[in-house]
Order: sequence, then structure tokens, then C-alpha cells
Amino acid sequence: MAKEELWKDDGLFILPYRPNYFMPLSYNPSPNNDVLPAGSASLKEIETKFQISLKVPLADHLLSHDIATYLAYTQLSYWQTYNKQESSLLRDSDYEPEFFLQFNSTRRIGSWTNRYNRLGYDHQSNGQQDPLSRSWNRIYAEFVLDYGNVMVSVKPWYRITGPPEQDSNPNMWKYLGYGELRGAMTFWKSCEASLLFRNNLRIPDNKGAIELGWAFPIAGRMKGYIQYFNGYGESLIDYNSAVNRISAGLSFSDWL
Repeated sequence: MAKEELWKDDGLFILPYRPNYFMPLSYNPSPNNDVLPAGSASLKEIETKFQISLKVPLADHLLSHDIATYLAYTQLSYWQTYNKQESSLLRDSDYEPEFFLQFNSTRRIGSWTNRYNRLGYDHQSNGQQDPLSRSWNRIYAEFVLDYGNVMVSVKPWYRITGPPEQDSNPNMWKYLGYGELRGAMTFWKSCEASLLFRNNLRIPDNKGAIELGWAFPIAGRMKGYIQYFNGYGESLIDYNSAVNRISAGLSFSDWL
């Protein structure tokens, strides 16, 4: 049974969207101190990383039985829990509301099933003032296929740009590119392995990113979670700064 169906069986109207997790041990050996105000102490290498991601179904059947509409919200935050010199500041949060149409499908592509496709609008910002303000808007398409216990998502996007003088991150495409590839697989005793891959092929020095995740059951829907990220674009504040981070904690929903 799909994750969404499991939660609907509980009579819940608000559903998990992307993975929800809390990781109190998140280690980055080279934090980006350039984004701190002058006179501030340095960032600690160990902090807390957590994500809240939910969606609300607006209509299950739009125009036909195969089209659903959703509102979604994701917040990804970085908390300097152990940095007492900076009063354990919540150093950055990315806020991401979006709206999408979901076209459910049972179309077969060889041995794979095209489970659904999405067309959406996405806004992401960190809510800070210049010079630390980061934001962008995009429209995207997402194509999701599965084969047994394996899921693959291909998600290209197009950035909507405004007046150049209002663009706080005009070169974001160099680091986040024009889309991403995700994959997830369940295996032994409900463990889940996941992969994120981004690569801007137009940039000679290959400013991309890879994220690996492993979730393993603890009790009920709560799982242990280990995540590794290497590359650019982990957060908006550091979108153009390379990150090499490993994190550990708990997850409460995952991709499958």
C-alpha cells in the first residue's frame, strides 16, 4: 500500500509530502561563516537539521477521475544547537509553499509503471533581508515511475525571473541547474534507501550535488535516519557554497 493510502486510512486530511525528520547530529566540517554578520562568532561544525513537509489535498477528482490538486509546504531548518556563543541561533530556514496538479496513471513503460505525473508552481525563500535574502520561483513537471519496491522521479523545472535589480541570487541556475533525479527503494524489514542527484551539465567544473539517505525502522512510523549530502544547493543561504555534510537522527515519514 502506498504511503498516502496508509495515512488516509487514519482519516487524516493533512498528509506527509517529502520526508519529515529531526537530526540533532549534523556535521559539516567547513561551515560557511561568510553569511554571518560582522563581529559574530564562528559557526559550529555540528548542528541540528530538521525538515517539516506536509500537503493538503484540495480535490481528488478534477475534470476527470485521474487529476488531483494539492497545496504543499516544506520547511528545512538549520539550528546551531550547540553554539552557546551565538545563543544557539536558528541560523537559517528555507520556506517552500507550492501548488501542484497530480495526474494519476497506471501506464506501463516496459517493466515500469508511470504511477503519477505532476505539474506545479513552487516558491522558496529564506525570509531574510539583504544581503542574506535568497528566493526564487519556478514551475516544474515531475514524472514518477516505480518497479516493485523501487521509485524513480525525474523533475525538470524552469525558473521564473523578475527584474534583474530585484534578483538576490541571479546565478542560482549555475548551482541548482534545471532539474533533479530522485530514487528510493525499500528493502529488508522496511528499510529505505534514497538518492538525490543534480548536475548542471553546462558548467565545466560540475557544480552539482548528491544526497544519500538510509532510514531503518525503530517503532511504528518512527525510523532512524542517516543522510549524507555533498555539493551545492543544500540550503538557499549556502546555495553557492560547497557542503559536505553527514547527519543522523529520526525520520517520521519517507519517500515510499
